[in-house]
Amino acid sequence: MLVLKGIAASPGVAIGPAVLLPGDNFAVSRQYIEPAEVKTELQKMLHAMQKTLDELDACEKKVLSTLGAEYANLMSTHKLILQDPALKDSVAKKIRTEHLSAQAALFLTLQELASAFDKIEDPFFKERRNDIFDVGKRLVNNLEGGKREFLASINKPSLLVAHNLYPSDTINLQENQVIGFCTDVGGKTSHTALLAQSLNLPAVVGLSTASKDVKNGDTLIIDGENGLLVINPDRYTLANYRKIQREIKKTEALLKTINHLPVITQDGRGVKLYVNYDPRTDNKENKRLITDGLGLLRTEFLYMNTPTPPTEDDQYRMYLAVLKRFDMRPTAIRLADVADLLYRRDHWNHYFYLRRHFAGRSYNSAQLCIKQLRVL
Repeated sequence: MLVLKGIAASPGVAIGPAVLLPGDNFAVSRQYIEPAEVKTELQKMLHAMQKTLDELDACEKKVLSTLGAEYANLMSTHKLILQDPALKDSVAKKIRTEHLSAQAALFLTLQELASAFDKIEDPFFKERRNDIFDVGKRLVNNLEGGKREFLASINKPSLLVAHNLYPSDTINLQENQVIGFCTDVGGKTSHTALLAQSLNLPAVVGLSTASKDVKNGDTLIIDGENGLLVINPDRYTLANYRKIQREIKKTEALLKTINHLPVITQDGRGVKLYVNYDPRTDNKENKRLITDGLGLLRTEFLYMNTPTPPTEDDQYRMYLAVLKRFDMRPTAIRLADVADLLYRRDHWNHYFYLRRHFAGRSYNSAQLCIKQLRVL
């Protein structure tokens, strides 16, 4: 038995056989081209971009119908990355001037874009580099003329083990009999982690060596509560986790029957129950939860799934929607501190470009929202 400690990304306990996702190392089958092949290579790149855009359109519609608008916005973000002129121009320039293959030019461009995010200290923004490589993975796949069918080949409930798992992979996990997953890299604020939470899939990320330590068919326990991966557990550990699974199911069933009741201590004192809220992880279970208000509404996500920063009106509409969602109960809004999150547009013209006055916008729109609510 081997136990690995990682980051708890999505709660719950999953037990089952391991399935390893083949490595996604962006292998370039051909590095250089002949000068006479430049025109053909450029056309090949444009064709792959259009095919990728069509895939993202289809995925966006699918996510909108299953998970809602917030997650559909993730696909919109990926489309913006794909359509950004800086991406296409950089790849085309490398093909024309350096005679690189489309795959090699794309790989170098992705590395340049991702390196800018690596310099950002805030983990929430740093995780967004995965969006770049998710789009890149689709492009490389279409450039190579292939189609990833691995997930569809899983024929029984299994636990997926990968070095990295991109949002586009995560969206399709449940329908392919994946009941939980773990990865070597990633963080709790990644889109992959947020999708796992919405899909109610137990997940642990940041395990470093899971994809090397696990073999196909190994019995695994994914402990999404404590951030643990147990490989080939002994009989006692397996029995203990099966007991925990049963207790979790009982607790979930009980909560569904009592979540409408007031919170009162044994000596009769009433207690106010406030929750932290993130619209991106809102689901049917959250909508059945009755609380006295919101203890924390984070606003950082407003800067993530959009090509331009939110205006005061954009933020006002979001704040108002959340307050109406919770029947105008008391809400604490934490305004995004973006003063030090300046992103230089040296390589990318439209993605996450933040200015110092955005924090002021957040404050003004929050004030506007409060003033308007007083007259509702």
